[in-house]
Amino acid sequence: MKRKANDERIDREISRSIKRQISKSSLWFIRLRWGAIVGIAVGGIALRFLSYPIDLPRFFAIAIGLALINTLFHGLNSRFTHSDVRSDHLRRFNTMQIATDWLAVTLLIHLTGGILSPCIFFFFFHLVIAAILLPARTIYPLALLSVFLLSGLAVLEASGLIPLHPLSPNSSLSLHSDPMTICAILTSFAISAFTLVGVTHWVSNLIRQRMYQLSTTKVRLEDTSERLEAIFYIIHSIGEHGALDDLLDSALKQATGLWGIRAGFVLLKNPEKESYFFAAFHGLDTPPPEDSSLLDLKEVASALERQDQFVVDDLRLLTGFEDCQSLQWLDAGGKRSMLLVPLRVGGRTFGAFCLTSQYPKRFEKEGKYFRIFGDLVAVDIQNTMTNQQLMEQVRTRTWFYRRAAHDLRAPLSAVRSMLATIRDGYAHNAFQINTLMGRADGRLEELQEMVDELLLLAEDRMDRLQGEAEPVNLGEILDAVLEIHRLEAETRKIHLECLQPLEAVLVRATRDGLKRIVANMISNAIKYNHDNGKVSIVLKKESDHAELTIADTGIGIPENIRENIFHEFYRAPNAKSHTSKGTGLGLAIVKKMVEGFHGRIQFTKNEENGTTFVIQFPVVTSSETENL
Repeated sequence: MKRKANDERIDREISRSIKRQISKSSLWFIRLRWGAIVGIAVGGIALRFLSYPIDLPRFFAIAIGLALINTLFHGLNSRFTHSDVRSDHLRRFNTMQIATDWLAVTLLIHLTGGILSPCIFFFFFHLVIAAILLPARTIYPLALLSVFLLSGLAVLEASGLIPLHPLSPNSSLSLHSDPMTICAILTSFAISAFTLVGVTHWVSNLIRQRMYQLSTTKVRLEDTSERLEAIFYIIHSIGEHGALDDLLDSALKQATGLWGIRAGFVLLKNPEKESYFFAAFHGLDTPPPEDSSLLDLKEVASALERQDQFVVDDLRLLTGFEDCQSLQWLDAGGKRSMLLVPLRVGGRTFGAFCLTSQYPKRFEKEGKYFRIFGDLVAVDIQNTMTNQQLMEQVRTRTWFYRRAAHDLRAPLSAVRSMLATIRDGYAHNAFQINTLMGRADGRLEELQEMVDELLLLAEDRMDRLQGEAEPVNLGEILDAVLEIHRLEAETRKIHLECLQPLEAVLVRATRDGLKRIVANMISNAIKYNHDNGKVSIVLKKESDHAELTIADTGIGIPENIRENIFHEFYRAPNAKSHTSKGTGLGLAIVKKMVEGFHGRIQFTKNEENGTTFVIQFPVVTSSETENL
């Protein structure tokens, strides 16, 4: 988890800081001890010079002993400094140093007047240092040890088991053997020692808390800085990606790296199928399934509708887990939790950006920055898709102009050639002239049809056909169009069969536009059919839409050109060989008009031969019918 990782970073940083302090304190103790050794030797000489009755050889013995021990400590500290030693080992090392110093202080107290020695205050110095550097479980036993050492010294001196070394020849020895005096001094020392340790440890804890807060703030500021930097990168790169794949790949790498996880994916909406598909994925071992029903699950769909982020603590507990191939795919890849944010622009959701993790409840406290990140990625995706569409439109328009010029030139050239033949006198009789005129008229008819469809496709008449939509009875339009094409079908012995309900099937469209759609589809079904073939037309009304099915037994649509069938000027090779008539614009116009009426058109290959087209339109609701 990112938050867990941050906590671990904070703990590591504090641990390193404490370890550095302990290591420095160890070296400081050693250096200070060298000064103390010199101080003991010099102090002993000074006291002897001032005629104090001190045992100078013993002073030197304490100084030499401390020097030997300090040399050992120096060697141990060098080894600790250059190796990966744990903090508790360093603490024990410092505890050992403090205990050694207190033993030396106890000996100095003994040689400088016993319990009345001014050296007794050296204990307080070490207690303060211990309370700062060592934990409570260590410092209170050390404080107790100092009391025990001083008490033991006082008892031994008072009982005469060890000789007393008064600092002044005139000092009263009675105080050293008075139980009340000894108890009073020891009690005062104990109270002072434990109070000093407690207060110092409390202050030390406050400092440690501030250190933790500073480390926490530092890590979070670093984390926030990384996120803001990633967000800045997305803002800076908006519009720079030429290809959608490059953009999605870059965004996924940014997001997974930023949130400290391995895997993520992007789902985008397919406007033609009104469903989602996996547009990109990163850090997942196997390709995603064809089924992308993840965003159709009730809980996820509800979040998308609210344009809100959605957190899944455990994928296996999500309603619909057993039936969703996408969730099964993530689970098979070891993923347990997921964070999903909608890709939205201008209140419209067109996809989702998802992060996944192997840990449950990975994204409990994530979201705010990722939502901003997702919104910026959505803007970039929208811009990139818009740029790609504009470029495609430019390419299509250029191709359209060239193709239109080519297709218009051919019939014009043919007509001019025929007229030139007549004008130059190569047609010698009325029959030849009439033949050429008939052929010229036919080519002009083709030219007229093409010009009409070009103008329609260029939308100078599309607004009239698609605007001012009103409830129209699709059954009446179907009957009128069939009546027009029935003679053509009978001429080629093509059987027309039509089934429709008795009730009116009302759809919201324009009469001219709807008539154009139906006429084009029935005309194609007859034109590209075989003689003695069949055209079956079925109109039915469902709960929320009307469905018009037109099936023929004609030449069919080859599998390898199915994706081109709705492109402008496109005619399948088998259509060209079947008949020379046709501009390749009819189905393009039909598709555009159907979508303009909020419908959709699809086609499939018949089991035996031919093609079945299915057109669906939203039906007029009962409330709208009552208002007519």
